[in-house]
Amino acid sequence: MMHHSVLKAIGFICLSLTMLGSSVSAADWPHWRGAARSGHSVEDSGWESGAWSSLPTMWSMGVGVGGCSMVVFKDRLYTLGFDQGQDVLLCLDAKTGNPVWRQSYPSREYGRFARGDQQFFRGPLATPEIDVATGWLYTLSVDGELQCRDGNANGKRVWGLNLYDQFGVPQRPQVTRRGGSHRDYGYICAPMIYRDQVIVEVGDPKQGNLMGFDKRTGKLLWQSENKDPAGHTGGMSPITVDGIPCVAVLTALNLVVTRLDSGQEGKMVAKHPWITDFINNIPTPAVSGQDVVVTSRYNRMAMARLHVTRSGFRKVWEQPMASGVCSPVIDDGKMYWANRGLHCVDFATGKLIWKGDRFRDAASCILTSDKRLIVWADQGDLALIEGANRSAGKYVELASRKGVLRDTAWPHVVLAGQRLYCKDRGGQIKCLALEKGAIAPLPITMAKKSSVNAKPFTSTKPFHLVNWLSDDPALVLGWKAGGGKRNLKGSLLKDGRCSFEARGNADFGPDREMALSRGAYLLKGGDELHRAFQKANQFTLEVILSSGNASQTGPARIVSFSEDAYRRNFTLGQEGSQFVLRLRTTQTGENGMRPEIRFGQIKVGVQTHLLLTYREGELTCYQNGMTVFERKGHVKGSLANWNPQHFLIGDEWNGDRQWSGRVFGVALYNRFVDAKEVSERFAAISE
Repeated sequence: MMHHSVLKAIGFICLSLTMLGSSVSAADWPHWRGAARSGHSVEDSGWESGAWSSLPTMWSMGVGVGGCSMVVFKDRLYTLGFDQGQDVLLCLDAKTGNPVWRQSYPSREYGRFARGDQQFFRGPLATPEIDVATGWLYTLSVDGELQCRDGNANGKRVWGLNLYDQFGVPQRPQVTRRGGSHRDYGYICAPMIYRDQVIVEVGDPKQGNLMGFDKRTGKLLWQSENKDPAGHTGGMSPITVDGIPCVAVLTALNLVVTRLDSGQEGKMVAKHPWITDFINNIPTPAVSGQDVVVTSRYNRMAMARLHVTRSGFRKVWEQPMASGVCSPVIDDGKMYWANRGLHCVDFATGKLIWKGDRFRDAASCILTSDKRLIVWADQGDLALIEGANRSAGKYVELASRKGVLRDTAWPHVVLAGQRLYCKDRGGQIKCLALEKGAIAPLPITMAKKSSVNAKPFTSTKPFHLVNWLSDDPALVLGWKAGGGKRNLKGSLLKDGRCSFEARGNADFGPDREMALSRGAYLLKGGDELHRAFQKANQFTLEVILSSGNASQTGPARIVSFSEDAYRRNFTLGQEGSQFVLRLRTTQTGENGMRPEIRFGQIKVGVQTHLLLTYREGELTCYQNGMTVFERKGHVKGSLANWNPQHFLIGDEWNGDRQWSGRVFGVALYNRFVDAKEVSERFAAISE
């Protein structure tokens, strides 16, 4: 029989979803702060099943800088990141982290009127919103670009508009007298779907703080009576006031409750002054019934519970304690937030029940169905805490993991489908399993080498590599099977200066080829590798390989000269049955994905000769001597922005893009190679 408190939590979420006209599954987290926009989850914490004893990493991914959180719907995770002048909207398989689709558009790193604290607020800050009725996705850039995209059609753009351009929204004003406190972080507040509308905090002092748009067409339907500048909160909160559907939003000047019922949209129900230095009113208002809790640090250093009716607000209590970033979670007469400690207060009185001093400023929390709190905080720390139902008198920490990620934990944590999704300000995401017995896929360790069960080489006519590596003066680095790591040469890298180091279970196969299934080879001593290509402004990669299977995605890294999953000089990878090239230039971005090149056809277990060659504005890809990609001007820019990175064969530097197969030879040249030479080189190894 289900516990009464669990039934109550589920009932609360279902009531909120009924108001929004939507229904979602327990495995979904489609909105800012979850299915009911409250920080509640109908899933348990995984503590009783023993999940926290291992908490394996299922995947990790870099998506570009930005403080926005993530949404999950039907096993798809959506989020935004900023990379080299573009906002990048990513749809990932929520279970594996594999990209499903990617869309991008020109954007700004900061809003056009950005002022102050730019070291903290960069890239997209507003969390995407899913319409669960259609699967359409709504995004808002820091520079006011509001877009609707079809999540069922690879993110195809349905409509879009720019709030600054459309409404002439000015810079946020100075709101307090404190010197040096004028701030404008751009657009932060997540859009909110309500029935057939998408509601956005526009902050236009002439036309309205809130606006409702037709979710199908983008047509403006209404503007709010309140005309405050936009605040700096992460999202709005739905609330029902005396039977009337409304929304609560913390503007730059006030806590405002606005009607959403047909014919009365935009009319103000109640307003309560709430002004902070820097407009740093960041936590989302927390709602319970017809009560709203608002909190801010800075000059306010306060938390207030306000009861709202059609007659306005009535203050229930106000206490001199506050949250700086974390949105409070209300449950069973208690309220929790993580900021300079994890706090538990009596919701009726606002008095502190207990506090743990474990966390600092950056934090968010989720209340699970078994009444425990998952806290994501600081520089990537994760913890599980007993709620007051289980620990009425003191703070009890059940488990913790430090350094899950490395940058500031601004984005709120997400729980969906028994998986925790943690994201940091730098754009790294890590997926951790709360399922009992979950096993991390292909972990990379520095364990002692051992043989691996790579897929056997099946070609009846292997290539002849005896004369493959020449003494070409443009050969920067060359390695081939037969001599193991001793057979390393290159005119710009003197003998003995470099070596390949095995990572994980990488080993040499029977023909002394690199056998890769659960490991990689890292080049040691190649710190000057990038300079050869910068100076020549030309680049050629030649590889002889056989793939272990055609289901590898990510793309899986065959050869990568990179820093992590989203910064590289170049990467040759595999995505299903195709090869993928990401080449960094001054115009393609630090991830080399504008554009990403897909080419060729993979035959599992069969040796393949690839040669990829580039000079400014001209990229050609060859497979087995034949041209498989050639388009002048498709990839542009110089190699002047290459920098020292890690050269690996078989994986990414942080070990999350493992490739399975065999590599028989790798060569790098700092010159362009024409089609005639490619044909000759392939013929020489095919005889």
